[in-house]
Amino acid sequence: GRNLMLVLSRRLNEALVIADPWTGQRIRIVVTAIQRGQVQLGIEAPAEVHIWREDVDRRLLLRKGREAAGVVD
Repeated sequence: GRNLMLVLSRRLNEALVIADPWTGQRIRIVVTAIQRGQVQLGIEAPAEVHIWREDVDRRLLLRKGREAAGVVD
């Protein structure tokens, strides 16, 4: 299915929570700083949840696809 995007506004030190209703796992995202057009986020999540920037995720997916295709760098 298609993913939907929920757009929220948060102020400094405010948080949002992402929860899995089946497992009860919760991820808490807090706005820790706002300066010069950048927002700094703090993320609290279970240790088994992998968290990385989107650009890193793209590289990992690309590498995984290349490895599955047998391409070696």
